[in-house]
Amino acid sequence: MIYKGALAGDHARSVWIGDVLIRAAAEGTSTFELNRNLVLTDGARADSVPNLEIETGEIEGAGHASATGRFDDEQLFYLQARGIPEDAPGGWWSPASSTTSSARSAYPRWPSTCTR
Repeated sequence: MIYKGALAGDHARSVWIGDVLIRAAAEGTSTFELNRNLVLTDGARADSVPNLEIETGEIEGAGHASATGRFDDEQLFYLQARGIPEDAPGGWWSPASSTTSSARSAYPRWPSTCTR
């Protein structure tokens, strides 16, 4: 599963706790959980706690990852070079541009390096 968040505001905060439990009877399981957060303003905070508990040694694979970051100067340049003004609706982010589905936005998707 992939969980994404974007936070803006002086007191914006998210807490994500991802718990994956692979029981002993779930042999052959393959799972991965991923949490990515984009902090858009000073004062915003994202906490992420991925947990993985495996009760069997017979699995295909399992893993978890988490990252929280901000736009850097190169990523801001990327957006501005494509004509996205800083005061665009939603600021530098719109829900449609962060989805992993095929939804389309009026603005191009940000480069994959923005969610590291």
